[in-house]
Amino acid sequence: MGLCARRSIGEIGPCFRLTESTKGNALRFALQNGICLSMVQLVARVDDELARALDALVESGDVLSRSDAVRRGLEKLIDQYRREKIGAEIRDGYLRQPQTEEEVAWSYAASIAMIAEEPW
Repeated sequence: MGLCARRSIGEIGPCFRLTESTKGNALRFALQNGICLSMVQLVARVDDELARALDALVESGDVLSRSDAVRRGLEKLIDQYRREKIGAEIRDGYLRQPQTEEEVAWSYAASIAMIAEEPW
């Protein structure tokens, strides 16, 4: 998702020019939140049950559109995989070079000191 510098109703930035016929709720939302509307279109097939659930989200106002729901789902999926990859890299780093007893003792002592300083 690219960011656009302009937030006026006439122009979002270099990625999209608004016209009278394209000024809808989704575009206003994009303008207010600095979202660039230059996007790639994807096509996906889903079963009837998933489509009904998706439409219910749109009807309830939880998402702006089917596309908005799919985009949000993909963003969460990608973020989840990114976080899992980072977590695995951190774990692998500790497996390659475990903490020393000295480091663990220092961390433990620092934690105890911070808790003791709390004004409970």
